[in-house]
Amino acid sequence: MNSLPPKPLLSPQRRVLPEVRVDLAHRPGFGRVCEEVVFEAAGDQGSLDLQAACVRQAEAWPGLRVLPAPTPGGLVLNLALDVEEVVRGENQRGGRACARTVVRLGAVVQPSGPFAPASRCLWASRARELRAAGQTFFHPSPADLRDEALEDLGLQIIRLLQPWTEPRNLVFFPDPNPEAFARLEAGDVEGALRISLEALRWGTSPEVLAAATYNAGLCLLLRGDSAAALPLLASALDLEPRSAVFREAWEACRRELALERAGTGR
Repeated sequence: MNSLPPKPLLSPQRRVLPEVRVDLAHRPGFGRVCEEVVFEAAGDQGSLDLQAACVRQAEAWPGLRVLPAPTPGGLVLNLALDVEEVVRGENQRGGRACARTVVRLGAVVQPSGPFAPASRCLWASRARELRAAGQTFFHPSPADLRDEALEDLGLQIIRLLQPWTEPRNLVFFPDPNPEAFARLEAGDVEGALRISLEALRWGTSPEVLAAATYNAGLCLLLRGDSAAALPLLASALDLEPRSAVFREAWEACRRELALERAGTGR
């Protein structure tokens, strides 16, 4: 499975919250793993370019094979580049005159076969600035930005078919037991889960109990048990309904559980 550069999953609150870097696993966006696929593009050049980007991205995924033609019961993805926008402008940034180009692409992905009718609308954009020379603005070429955005869309489409992981910085509370934090920091999810579940008995205030409940739910989510994680994350949110961290973790768990159920037909 492929990985991405780290980025935060949960929005920080106003105060600085402790974070742990972990590998976060995601299910395929269609809920089920696809091993063979045919990419079929609409007749316009943009859709053909998107098809080529998907084929290039698929080369990095050993669990996925791109077929030249449909097979009985196989998956066919119909691709259409539906939106292509180029915006140019000039502005002042840090006391410097800059020319800015933004390319925004939108794609419609329509599966046929075992994944129908789970269509998706995907977006990608790229922006770049160049410093002006005197009073002359040299705008970045949209061609390179378009190519980058196409590759981004291709990667998003592959992630509809295959599981993927990314390193993330997740909020995890050292109270009421710092050992759980240390275990998770060392990559021991099971150990952090066991200590977090034990810590639920130590909650002496709503804040401490909410943190311990969230910790346990997050460990279950990292273990891949979304069904068990959801009620704990919901309980933490009930205790601290204004917490953006708790709400985003609960929403992330709901999305993962929905994908799991889509994949199993439950």
